[in-house]
Amino acid sequence: MPINEGMKDLTVIKPKRMIKVTDHENWKAMEGFGAQSGQIDMMYEMMVEGSGMQHMKMGKMSLASAAYGKESSKPLIKAGEPPILPVAAVITPNPPAVGDNQVEIQVHDFNGKPVTGLNLEATVAMTTMDMGTAHPRVKELGSGKYQVKVSFGMAGPWRVTLSGDVPHKSEVGSVNGNLVFTAGSKKRWVQPEEVFPMVEFAKLPVRMGHNPVEVKLVDSAAKPVKGAKLECAVSMITMDMGTSHPAIKETKDGLYAGVLNFSMAGDWEVSLKISAPQLRKPFVQSYTVKVENGST
Repeated sequence: MPINEGMKDLTVIKPKRMIKVTDHENWKAMEGFGAQSGQIDMMYEMMVEGSGMQHMKMGKMSLASAAYGKESSKPLIKAGEPPILPVAAVITPNPPAVGDNQVEIQVHDFNGKPVTGLNLEATVAMTTMDMGTAHPRVKELGSGKYQVKVSFGMAGPWRVTLSGDVPHKSEVGSVNGNLVFTAGSKKRWVQPEEVFPMVEFAKLPVRMGHNPVEVKLVDSAAKPVKGAKLECAVSMITMDMGTSHPAIKETKDGLYAGVLNFSMAGDWEVSLKISAPQLRKPFVQSYTVKVENGST
């Protein structure tokens, strides 16, 4: 094609790279900083003058992820805070039906005592598609038993989330967990095996130096979990002080003890990888521990 007279003095741009499109390209890896582009963009935005974030301190990766290659299956909580209470559940009818069902739960503390007065809330939603979210009322029956009527609008998996604590007595603990039921299934529902840990330091507040710690493990019915294996990783959150792996050993049925050493004041993360005979796979529970000045 002849070049237009008015364009003959323009620089001819030649292609630097030719890409053959096969419909299987990883376009993200072909542009900018490749797969790291999102992280680079975020860091740039944080450092831009006037962004208000240029002095923001970058936190380090979760210790659970760094130490064990997976995130905790339960939320990060502070050591010394009320524990997540064990919950045992049954559903009627069983197998769960499309339509109305009744879920009854029994809640105990870590000493096996029924927990009364819980202000429980429930949400019900399908896990595979948006069928809306219901908030049925939870009724207390007494002696640590609670009941909620749930309705499953179609066949398939449904998640019932229960949460709450005892008003003005939060030190007892709280309920925070999910129950998944398959409506219309021909198989009876059996509650998955769970292990609930409670971490207690011999002395509070936690101070620099050696701190004896005890971990109590119970199952959904608040029965002691024997023969578990605990792997511990301890690391400071605000700076790199290395990662230690103190031993946590079983001292008697369901009780495991060890000594954690904190070399300076500040926020530390304690991560426990818990393997137990009744669990199909281990899970990781992480805790934030505030260490104060002074020695133990």
